[in-house]
Amino acid sequence: MLATYGPNAWLIRNYQLNAELKELQETLTVLKEKVTDVNRSRRVFQEETGTHLTRLETRWQDLVGSTVQLELACHALEGEVKGLRRKEVELREEVAALEQ
Repeated sequence: MLATYGPNAWLIRNYQLNAELKELQETLTVLKEKVTDVNRSRRVFQEETGTHLTRLETRWQDLVGSTVQLELACHALEGEVKGLRRKEVELREEVAALEQ
């Protein structure tokens, strides 16, 4: 029985296995393309996000710098106001002394 049907069964099984192999190779090709697309999309997303984060970081640094400059200007103005108040007191004292 093996001698009669064996070679034919072997050929049929080889044909079936080759068909399965071809189908699996096509599936593998499709999956590799999908993985490549996902990786490409992820890379583009990460690059865009990195650019956005860089812009936000730069803006934050600019805002912090502006805040520091504003604080320094406020301190300078406070000193100037104190000086003007002292000068006002001195002038009022001079005026009061002159009026007497």
